[in-house]
Amino acid sequence: MIKKPKNCGETNSVKNCEKRQDMKTWLKNDQTSKKNLEKQKKLKNDKTKEIKQKEKAENNLKKITRIIILCVLQNG
Repeated sequence: MIKKPKNCGETNSVKNCEKRQDMKTWLKNDQTSKKNLEKQKKLKNDKTKEIKQKEKAENNLKKITRIIILCVLQNG
């Protein structure tokens, strides 16, 4: 997260900040930062799901290949 400007604690109002504009900028940057983190988490989750689906498909392919090989060996 982005560091708050001085004298802009949780209990202080915006009026008590050294510079009002600093607080506005901080709030805007903090919100943007949070949105970017959410996007990164979503992308990471999507990639994880994609990897799991790929692994599952590969495992299914291996199983099918084994079955086909067994059928070919049994039937000569």
